[in-house]
Amino acid sequence: MDSSRAPSSVASNQSVSIAGASGDLGARIARELLGRGDRVRALTRGGDAARRLETLRALGAEVVY
Repeated sequence: MDSSRAPSSVASNQSVSIAGASGDLGARIARELLGRGDRVRALTRGGDAARRLETLRALGAEVVY
């Protein structure tokens, strides 16, 4: 891999699992990945940040409790 590449040049359409996707940082990462076309599995404990998880689900993430 060419180390001079910027992170934005990484190919999209990858499958990515994000632990803590209902937290501030995890949710931001999930939205960014979904925005560039990646498939996201949002891993979270049940019951926390329901509105944030619904937003991620609406954007196309698979939410896993």
